[in-house]
Amino acid sequence: MRYIFVVVLAIGFSHVGCLVEENKLPDEFKQAIPEAGIVNLDIPGGGDSETLRQALRSGKADGDVKAKYYLDTINGVRGLNAMTWGLLHLVDDITDNPYTEKVDNGFVWGPHTPALSLVTIKFTLLKEGDNHFSYSLQVRKKEDSSGPFDDVLTGEYQSSGGALKSVGIMVLDFDTMKSLDQTTVASGVITFDYDTAGDGRVINVMLDGFQDGEMDEPGDATYSYQENADLSGQYGFSLVADVHQDDPERQDLVLKENLSYHIRWTAAGNGRADVLVTGGDLPNVTPAVESFYVSECWDEFFNQVFLQQTVMLAAGDPWEGEPIGDGTQCIFAEAVFR
Repeated sequence: MRYIFVVVLAIGFSHVGCLVEENKLPDEFKQAIPEAGIVNLDIPGGGDSETLRQALRSGKADGDVKAKYYLDTINGVRGLNAMTWGLLHLVDDITDNPYTEKVDNGFVWGPHTPALSLVTIKFTLLKEGDNHFSYSLQVRKKEDSSGPFDDVLTGEYQSSGGALKSVGIMVLDFDTMKSLDQTTVASGVITFDYDTAGDGRVINVMLDGFQDGEMDEPGDATYSYQENADLSGQYGFSLVADVHQDDPERQDLVLKENLSYHIRWTAAGNGRADVLVTGGDLPNVTPAVESFYVSECWDEFFNQVFLQQTVMLAAGDPWEGEPIGDGTQCIFAEAVFR
C-alpha cells in the first residue's frame, strides 16, 4: 500500500500536457530534471535483486553462512532507496510530458488531478543562475481546488553536468504528504545532502521523526555514504533503538541504545562491517556493560568469513566471544568504529 499513492499519480500523468505538445523543453532544463539515481545508495548486490539472489545461492560450499550485517545493510539501503524512488520516478513520469506553463526562469507541469487520486499535484523547475537549479513537487487535496499547494519534494543544486553531476540538497516531506493523502503510510522528513559532481559520490542522509508501516514508532537516524570511482565504497549510519526489544527474557530492559554501523566494501563485493553499541540499558545489566563491539567480514559471494564479538565491561577485563572464521580472510584487516 505504501507506493499506491505514487503509482496512481504516475499513471494519471501519462496524458498531462496534451494541450501543449508543441512546447519543447530546452536541453539545459531536460538535463536539470532530478532523477532517482542522484541520491540512490548503491552497494554490491543491493541495486539488482537478481544479482543478490544469485549471490545468495552461490556459496563456495554447503553450510556457508551469509553475512548478517551485509544483509542488514542491504535491507536498510533498499528501504531508503524505495522511499526516494517513488517520488523521483513520479517526477520523471510527469516531465516526460510537455510542460503546461513557462515562467520567467523555468517551467511548470500541472496542476493536474490524476484519475482515482485524492490529490492534485504540480512540478516546478527553475533556473536560479548559471548551472544552478531548484525544483519542487507540490500537492493539495483534490476537493480544495482553489487552495494553496504544499511541498512534498524540494531540492536545489549546482550542476557540473546535468542533475546526476551536482552538489545539492533534497528534502522529502512525508508528514505533509500523509496529511493530504490518506493512502500514504510513511511519515517524517528525509533530507539528502550530496556531492555527485566528481568521479565518486558522497551522500549524507538525515531521517527526522521517520516512520513507515514496519516501525513501531517514529525515529531519527543519520546515514553517510561514499562511493569511489572504482565502485568500492563505505557506508555508515547511526540510530537509537532498543537492542533488547526482541529478547523475551529481557523485557525489563526498555531503554534505547545508541547503535553505529560502519560498512566498507570493494568493487568485487568483499566487505567488512564494524558495529558499536553504547548507552541505554547496557549499564543496567549484570555485569554492567560499557560498550559492545561486533566485527564481521564477508567474501565476494557475501559469505561470512569472520565474526568477532567483544564486550567492554564497566569494571574488569573485556569479554571476547570465540571468533568465528579466520580474521586473515578479511579484505579490510583493521576494525573502524564510528
